[in-house]
Amino acid sequence: MARAAVSAGSLEAFFTTIAGSGCTAALARARIPGPAGRVFERELRRRRLDGIPDEGVRRRAELDDLAQRAARLVPRMQGLPERLERRLKRRFDDAVARDLPAVDAAITMSESAEATLIAARRQGAAGLVYLVNSHPEWKNRWLSQLGRLPAGHAELVPPEQVSRIRRELAMADLVLVPTAEVAEQLEAAGIGAARVAVEPYGVDPQPFGAEPRLGRVGSPWCLFVGQVCQRKGLMVLLGAARLLPSVTFRVVGPLRSRALLRDLPANVQWLGPLDAAPLAAELAAADLFVLPSLEDAYPLASLEAMGAGLPVVVSDHVGTAALVRGAEAGLVVRAGDPDALAAAIREVARDSERRVAMGQAARKAALAQPSWAEYALRVLGRVGAKTAPEVRAS
Repeated sequence: MARAAVSAGSLEAFFTTIAGSGCTAALARARIPGPAGRVFERELRRRRLDGIPDEGVRRRAELDDLAQRAARLVPRMQGLPERLERRLKRRFDDAVARDLPAVDAAITMSESAEATLIAARRQGAAGLVYLVNSHPEWKNRWLSQLGRLPAGHAELVPPEQVSRIRRELAMADLVLVPTAEVAEQLEAAGIGAARVAVEPYGVDPQPFGAEPRLGRVGSPWCLFVGQVCQRKGLMVLLGAARLLPSVTFRVVGPLRSRALLRDLPANVQWLGPLDAAPLAAELAAADLFVLPSLEDAYPLASLEAMGAGLPVVVSDHVGTAALVRGAEAGLVVRAGDPDALAAAIREVARDSERRVAMGQAARKAALAQPSWAEYALRVLGRVGAKTAPEVRAS
């Protein structure tokens, strides 16, 4: 989005926390030892701001971001990283609101938008909010019912944060969501359709080149990519793995709930988060991709797996489920059901020809999706429509 705005000559400022330059780059040059240093360096690589002039980048709440990331590396810190992350979002929001330049529109992320939206409204600018997950009331309902998470669990959105998100949605001139299902949640929550825009995320699958593969016979590999947490359905995945001892499950992603890694089945291996090159190698080696999320508005990992030519098995609470089903690129199962997940994996794994056909259909469907550049242009068009003089005057 920011690069597209730079190309259009319309980016006034890009606010972020840590980035691959500035004081955080100086810390990277200091070579922090141990796991913390590796995590930090990987995050900086992920946050390279190529194509955005450094003078347009404004870093805020950097130390707060570093603190919450460090807390995630410490065992037995249940709940603290989430509290620090919520504090980070509030402080970042407050800092942006204080420094917001004169603009026509402010594009924000939910949970860190309230003060910024107020500041934008005061200067007559349009306020846009990205809601990248489900509405928090739906998220909490699914995690409580399907994941059986108790009240106060770290993955549940606390009441004060739910209220904050409600206020942000009420103030927004436009809410950007990735699927019609999330738009329906907003409509049920009282957000009129005129203030909601459905824009599925872009995908650039070309880096994950794929060739048709027959895969392993008798001992297939299933790949999961995502946060190691309840929301992504790890308990469901582990339950299915115990029912399929001859299937290998490789789990890639950052650790969010350490308890999930206790007593892993022998056929499950956690690899941690991976950079692009080793992740591409995992995608090339896998036979199918599995994502049994309890709540997942539009996971990019599933699109990238499809772009790599992998058949996919996802839950019906994954935002790309309709794409998978429509393209016959894999199977969709009930969220929260390890038996259904195991049956679907078994069905796909035992038929190599069908698996190849699904993988080819998956890649074709992924390549048909808009690129990130096309996505950015569409969203900028939405912004322009909301900032037209006749719209602002009304």
